[in-house]
Amino acid sequence: MKKYVFALMALLLVFTSSELCAKRPPVESLKRICDEYKGREGFEVVNLGPMALSMMRTLAKMEMDAEDREALNIFKGIKRMMVVDYEDCRAEDRNSFNAKVMQVIGSMDLLMSVKDEGDTVEIYGVYDGNSGQLSNMVVFMPSEGGLVSFSGSIDMESVAALASEAR
Repeated sequence: MKKYVFALMALLLVFTSSELCAKRPPVESLKRICDEYKGREGFEVVNLGPMALSMMRTLAKMEMDAEDREALNIFKGIKRMMVVDYEDCRAEDRNSFNAKVMQVIGSMDLLMSVKDEGDTVEIYGVYDGNSGQLSNMVVFMPSEGGLVSFSGSIDMESVAALASEAR
């Protein structure tokens, strides 16, 4: 009997941990999809790692005043960025890519959706209300053929403080 209880508890633990992980950003899955398509005509993929982002922040700070530097510090938790431009790809590839991306980001929170003249921009991420962290954002523009993925986190309390100072 103990074996069955132990097996059931182990099974429940695996199930609940996989459910919790489902809300985690599927950044690796997005990267795999982009790697699959990046060799195709019309797909351009740029990956920026921690060192490249750090260098870009450092260079940007040289040209900024103190307020702008403070705003830039909000993004210090972002560790990687991937930019995908597939505006000029074949229609079949675009539709296939969009469908695969939607499957992956569908488990994330839709933070904002904007439609303008037929074009849609959607921003997804994972918000943890307990820690106040927004992690792994994805900006998806399916009709325009664009995707930007940010790996890492942003402290939303810092964003709120900066926004209140800007008033």
